[in-house]
This record gives sequence, C-alpha cells and structure tokens, in this order.
Amino acid sequence: MLHILRKHRTIAPLAENAEWDALLEQGLVAGWSFDKLFEDVSNSAAALKTECPMNISDMVSHIADVNYAVANILEAFTKGRSLTYDQRALYRGAGGRPFQVIREDHSNSLLRLAESTGRPINPEQVSWHFEYGRLNGKEWLATIQPHYAYHTRQVERIKASSAYRSGLKAPRGSREAVK
Repeated sequence: MLHILRKHRTIAPLAENAEWDALLEQGLVAGWSFDKLFEDVSNSAAALKTECPMNISDMVSHIADVNYAVANILEAFTKGRSLTYDQRALYRGAGGRPFQVIREDHSNSLLRLAESTGRPINPEQVSWHFEYGRLNGKEWLATIQPHYAYHTRQVERIKASSAYRSGLKAPRGSREAVK
C-alpha cells in the first residue's frame, strides 16, 4: 500500500503529464546540473565523511549505477522482458576510484540512459521498483529527476557542513585543496 501512495504522489504525476522526450530531457538536464556541482571538488573533498550517509564519491557512483540500471530495464522492456535489481547492487560505492573517473562514469551513464530510450517500449511492460512498486517505462524514466533532486539536496548539505569546509583547507604544500 505504501508503494502505491509513494508512486501516486511522486512518480505518477511526472509520468502522466509529460511526453517521453520531455521526461528524458528533464532527467538528462538534472544529471548535467548535478555534475556541475562537482567542478570544484577534489578527490579528497569528494571522499570526506560527513553526517550524510554517503560521501560525494560514493553518491555519484551510486547515481551512475542507478542510471545504468534504469537504462537496462528500459532496454529489457524493448525485448518484452522485465528486469529487477536488488537495491543493494546499486550501492557499490566508489571503490577507491579517483573522483574524475567516477564523474566520467556518471557522464557515460547519462549517455547510456539516453541511448536506451531510442527504441519503442511496450507501454504495458512493468518492472518492480523497491520504493514505488510496479513501474512502466515512462514511470521508470520519471524516477530520474526526483532521484537527482534528492541527492542534490544531500550534496548541498555536505558542501555546507563544517566537516567539508574544514576539509578544504589542505596541508601546506598540498595540491588537494578545493579552489
């Protein structure tokens, strides 16, 4: 029952009132805007632990994983199949990768998402989402924008935290400080 309420409050209005291309564009714009938040973020700043559950590196990695998962689901729909992910698989984290590599992976995930929408999708095909229940292709695409909004608020809290601001002061002679 809670799945249905969340879906009807968050995702359904987006999916019902927008065309496929508009949903894709809104999701891609949200992704590119999200990435712009990191133009001045160093490796060490992205890895800082704050009060948020994930650091910036892990968060950007998570969002790339989710984008790839949605792209795979949409592609499965073109073949008349459903695809479901265990939500734990979408939290692999940065894994020690440099932040620039994680950002590149995020950019690639947006391209993959765009590519996955270029084929006809059966509007009746559905797949399970852990928070919203059964979603069709348009509803899956509609999840992108609120997901970015949620994590954008987290990044803004991280960047405003004293731990992040004090972490910007690099030791003498270090090149790791954020400009």
